[in-house]
Amino acid sequence: MSKTYKTAMGKTIDMRSMSMANEKIRAVGNMNVNARGDLIDSNNNIVKTRQQQLAEQYNTQTKKQNRPGTAQKPKADKPQAEPVKSKDPLPEPVTVQPTHITEDIDFPQDVAEDDVEIVKEESQPVKPATGLAAAIAKTKETKK
Repeated sequence: MSKTYKTAMGKTIDMRSMSMANEKIRAVGNMNVNARGDLIDSNNNIVKTRQQQLAEQYNTQTKKQNRPGTAQKPKADKPQAEPVKSKDPLPEPVTVQPTHITEDIDFPQDVAEDDVEIVKEESQPVKPATGLAAAIAKTKETKK
């Protein structure tokens, strides 16, 4: 079942035999692996095989799922506590009276209370969105 390809010059190439012959050679790229996927160092020595890497990744993923604090099914041998039903009706809703806050301001003796204006801060206007956000917002607006 080997794939054979014919080049433009008419030669036939067996890809499977070529990959088997070159499986221990460093692969092109920045991953530091050979053609089989084994992790290699700068001298082309195998540090971890592909099977070891897959087993390590599988173990870390299964440990994350079995970590304490994650949701698990309740055990059947422990009976679940039933909620307590009260016979009392619901309590009356509580109403809260609004209170007015008055500011006691101590003015200096040389300034009369009538000469002072109390200025409340107004909220800053919202800066309109620009760029992509503004374009999307414009398309969502409907005109009547």
